[in-house]
Amino acid sequence: MDRFHVVKELAPALFGSIVLCVDKNNGNHVAIKRMQLAAAAKRQANGGPTVQEDLHVEKRVYRHVNKMGGHRNILRLLSSFEEAGHEHFVLEYCHQGDLFTILQSSPHQRLQASQALHYMRQICHGLAFLHSHEIAHGDISLENVLVDANDVAKLMDFGLAVESFHVTQPSSAVGKFFYMPPEMYLGSPYDASKADMWSLGILLLILHTGMPPFARAHSSGTDPSTSCPSLDRIISRLRQRVCVVFEVRHSHTPERLERFAALAGGRIGLGRTPRCRHPRQTVVHLRRTHSQMLQVLLCLHSRA
Repeated sequence: MDRFHVVKELAPALFGSIVLCVDKNNGNHVAIKRMQLAAAAKRQANGGPTVQEDLHVEKRVYRHVNKMGGHRNILRLLSSFEEAGHEHFVLEYCHQGDLFTILQSSPHQRLQASQALHYMRQICHGLAFLHSHEIAHGDISLENVLVDANDVAKLMDFGLAVESFHVTQPSSAVGKFFYMPPEMYLGSPYDASKADMWSLGILLLILHTGMPPFARAHSSGTDPSTSCPSLDRIISRLRQRVCVVFEVRHSHTPERLERFAALAGGRIGLGRTPRCRHPRQTVVHLRRTHSQMLQVLLCLHSRA
């Protein structure tokens, strides 16, 4: 770390912390992700619970992206080194922070449609690049998208990435609960690339509405018509939301989702949607009562 002057800590990390530094060689600001190798080997988050994030997978993905020439919408790993029992990732610094912070500081904690689509297009570009190289991100969320000083969005944090995602993944829940597809809740095997698409749809909704459509499922869940009585009214008024989250991932690539985001952006409502506490039952309810409407929307989109 002699080459770098530490300015401040930016955020905690699973196995350590992320610090803002100045590179003494050129005066540039960089973000250094500093991780304890012993904790990473045990996959133990700062002395807490065991986690599934893998430091070595993250490093491989960053290096693979660099080998392929990099991508404007994926955070760049500038260098890495080991020192004093720690792995250090030297990453480009994004002045605006993550999308979660940007959303929290926005009026009503949601973005204007044009700003949401601006970020969504860039995230889609980055994800399309990963998928074209058979890498699934595995943890798409607001917290894992950074925005630089030029308002460019960049995917980051590949500790849960899946390489060669065409292989069906075992039934294990990874990532953040708000963004998980229903098959993870159900304990079923899942396709990591399709899970990315589901999470991307959830992210789009949060950018527009300021909150996730569902919270974590509970074993004591009740019929969604009683836990979320306004569901039918919401869905009928905001049909594009349902289409994005519950269907687009099955047949759409990130490039096509980008087209859909642009198509639907002017029509996705910006009102705040009440949270439904029981996504498992809600997904079944939505598919049963709105499947015909969803098929019509998909048909219209495929001809657009």
